[in-house]
Amino acid sequence: MIHEEFEEPYLEILRDEREDALANGIKRNENHHIMHSDWAEWLNKKMGRKDLFVYRHRQTENFVLAAWMYRDTEIFTELETSPISFDRGGWLEWPYMRYRLRPKHEIIRDMRQNRERKKRLEKQKRENNREMRDAAVKYQKGKGAYMDPHSSFDYDPDSGLAEELKTMSRLNNRKHFS
Repeated sequence: MIHEEFEEPYLEILRDEREDALANGIKRNENHHIMHSDWAEWLNKKMGRKDLFVYRHRQTENFVLAAWMYRDTEIFTELETSPISFDRGGWLEWPYMRYRLRPKHEIIRDMRQNRERKKRLEKQKRENNREMRDAAVKYQKGKGAYMDPHSSFDYDPDSGLAEELKTMSRLNNRKHFS
């Protein structure tokens, strides 16, 4: 689609959040018995939300913490399940729930920070590898064994490298018996 305001073509992605909710959420039916839950009310108050609730699934008999996606369509998403009522010992620890129920903008921020941290670690790893290569070149130069990949072969026969390689080979091939 080419828009009049832009000189070059661009792709416009239209997303209907309600359609996504219908596709990805769960529609309430006779298997979902919504219950009063002090724990869900406490979580709503603590997190500044109004969409959390608990229901008991009639077939599995599990208790489910869920959040409304769109209340008017009765579409929700399941967050946590427990065979024990959340109000009777099935609750989850607050640090975990604070992390689990954090707002979308915090999740996105954390994902970006993790991606940046990964990039920094990869860069540091590359730099460390470069330092190791430089140290190996310095060692080889000290032994007279360094060969510049862009120059012709310049081996120094008086460097003692041949003797060192023979010794290393002999030690590596030695069989150890207990």
